[in-house]
Amino acid sequence: MRRAAELLVASLVCIAGCGKGSPSSPPPGPAPAAATAPGWRSSLDGVAIPDIPASGKIHGEPFAVEVAEIENGILHLKQGKEFFADKEFTVFLFLKERGSVPENRAWNEKADKEFGHPHVHWGGRPAGSGMPKKESVFGEYSMKLEFGKETGKKLPGKIWLCMPGETKDFVLGTFVATVKGFILRNGEPDRTEDSLELLAWLAEERLKKENPGKKTEVTKSMSGNMSTGPKGGSGGEDVEWSLDGVKQGWLKFRFVRENGQWGVSKVWPGNQIPEAHPEKAPAPGDASADAVKVFAAIEIEKILEGKTVHVLMGFSPSVKAGVAALCEAQWQVEGEEEWLRKRLLFKWTEAGWVFDRMLGEGEQFNVRTGDVEKK
Repeated sequence: MRRAAELLVASLVCIAGCGKGSPSSPPPGPAPAAATAPGWRSSLDGVAIPDIPASGKIHGEPFAVEVAEIENGILHLKQGKEFFADKEFTVFLFLKERGSVPENRAWNEKADKEFGHPHVHWGGRPAGSGMPKKESVFGEYSMKLEFGKETGKKLPGKIWLCMPGETKDFVLGTFVATVKGFILRNGEPDRTEDSLELLAWLAEERLKKENPGKKTEVTKSMSGNMSTGPKGGSGGEDVEWSLDGVKQGWLKFRFVRENGQWGVSKVWPGNQIPEAHPEKAPAPGDASADAVKVFAAIEIEKILEGKTVHVLMGFSPSVKAGVAALCEAQWQVEGEEEWLRKRLLFKWTEAGWVFDRMLGEGEQFNVRTGDVEKK
């Protein structure tokens, strides 16, 4: 009986231990967790921006950066190459110095409601629509943004941006942004850039040189225009300025682009129209369209009697040689809200162009005959 009992205990021990590893082989631990793929996160603490082409999601749909641009502290990351992008993230960095380039700078924004964050707009064009629809936030998002050194108007950058909302929109990766618009480096502008802000800066530079030791500032600018071509360019801008904090009124600046760089060509008082004061006045027998522009500008100065005027549309003449001409212009008297659009009719005489009258409503100029007709 004793021998049978011993055999029974041994059998039970063997069955109970069947399948267990030996003491020298401990049981395996839990399987390692799978790596989290880059994407939307509620917090970016402790993570680095991956070196991959920038892409993500907008309104839950795939997004890839095809165009990156930065102008005056505003970063545009676009999908689509039209003027209105198909999809876009826009980051307003609010740089302190106008025209500065944020090279070698970084932002690390946490998702809170505090003031002082860059503003972010994002969205795109709905199917079948020409206009984009965008959302905007002033905080409550997470963002890491880093810029490298700018070279040749190209600024490399990295971004990881995670937006609030159910669709968990984001963009992350690297890009190279084209630097556009007015550019200021170490206090000196890029004089080759076709930018109206550059023209205002050049006007202020001229005023400072003419008033050394005094605080000179352009306080307002308007009626800015520029045109460029293979051989150069020209432009104009009206500027209001102050001297030691006292307003000095308006001046009309004209600019020229020579050898690839913009500079001031001439300055007029605010109550004059530059087109009425060319360097060389047209001869009495000059029947050209340029002569009509000069005579129209002179006529408008007479009408305004010394008031400051901003010309928006310029002077657009239509000429029937030897018969008549029409010149259209649009302007605003300083301090008034209304923009006036007038059409000045000139008749050709033995003495040259003579102002006849303003065209009224319901009248039109037939450039083939030189006649005024009813519409």
